[in-house]
Amino acid sequence: MISATIILALFFLIWSIAVRKIAAFLVKDCSEKSIKQPAITFIDIIATIWWLFAAYQVTEFLPAYFMLLSALWVTIHTDFSHMLISRFVSLYLIPVGFLLSAIYVLPITLLESFFASFLGYGFFWTANQIFYWFKKHDGLGQGDLELIAMIGSFTGLIGCWFTIFFASTIGTCFGCLYLIIVRKKINILPFGPFLAMGAMIYVLFQKTIISFLIC
Repeated sequence: MISATIILALFFLIWSIAVRKIAAFLVKDCSEKSIKQPAITFIDIIATIWWLFAAYQVTEFLPAYFMLLSALWVTIHTDFSHMLISRFVSLYLIPVGFLLSAIYVLPITLLESFFASFLGYGFFWTANQIFYWFKKHDGLGQGDLELIAMIGSFTGLIGCWFTIFFASTIGTCFGCLYLIIVRKKINILPFGPFLAMGAMIYVLFQKTIISFLIC
């Protein structure tokens, strides 16, 4: 058991480093700062611990969720560092979510996958239009809209709405905390990482979340 855990930990450490490199490649980050990064960073260690926990927590539908969770980790890297969300880990994965749900590799039906993706995108699009009407600039980027559509295609309606609720709550708290500590308002806050974290938490604890919501 211990040896298996050590092997898994080593695998996930390598994969966490690989995800960081993939993220840099997708945003074409060839800066000197990126090149001089240490082989193992603090976030790689955190990601390894998280992956290890996920491996024991999520046993069903693991291949599909491994793809989703990898895409979400890439999103965290690219949006925090460059305010960009690659379509390779958002828009282009939506048909994959549809396909996996259609062949029962995900615990949702194709209809759930489609409507969650469509409604998630539509909700964000509408919210952004209202924000633009008041503020005269976008409140959400196109990447955020495509990301929530991708998350919906993999997690269904409950996962989509939980992700939106979590991301909105934690994002607001983070912004307020930053304002209190730094005493400076954040003009632009990347929303993708909060969406990614919300989807990750839903995948890990979806049975508990669904039971709580139903009861």
